[in-house]
Amino acid sequence: WFDAFQLPDGRLGLAIGDVVGRGFHAAAIMGQLRSGLRAYALDEMAPHAVLERLGRLLRQLEPGRTATLLYLVMDPHGGDVTMASAGHPPPVVVREGAEPEFVEVPGSVPLGAARHIRYEATDARFEPGSLLLLYTDGLVERAGEPLDAGLERLRAAVRPENGHIEHLGD
Repeated sequence: WFDAFQLPDGRLGLAIGDVVGRGFHAAAIMGQLRSGLRAYALDEMAPHAVLERLGRLLRQLEPGRTATLLYLVMDPHGGDVTMASAGHPPPVVVREGAEPEFVEVPGSVPLGAARHIRYEATDARFEPGSLLLLYTDGLVERAGEPLDAGLERLRAAVRPENGHIEHLGD
């Protein structure tokens, strides 16, 4: 799932996540996590604290189920971003005149994977005109292929000389 919403202080909350499993039950859990994320975020919790609360919520809702999540809080005017990840692939940033690069996010385990997890947040700054790409592992994983190959394929695909990002699926 993905979500974008304005926080009470005017910053933007961005989230992308992936619940393990398929079908109606996984979709229902996804909806509960999305609602929980918004509730905690609108309470002005920091990204790492939101993930910690969501991990506890998921363990209460569905013990044994896991989900990955990347949650960012962005100042749309200044470019400052605080982000935390629960086992989710790192975002890609494309800055003007530079090669696309993966944003360093502290390693972590998925939501619901263990009790009493402490997630870490990291801060970054993106200049105007930068492109920040959030995605799920389904975009980069292929059976029989190392994950690094899929990540490199994504990085190559978003190079400016390859055209506008909206045409990736063409």
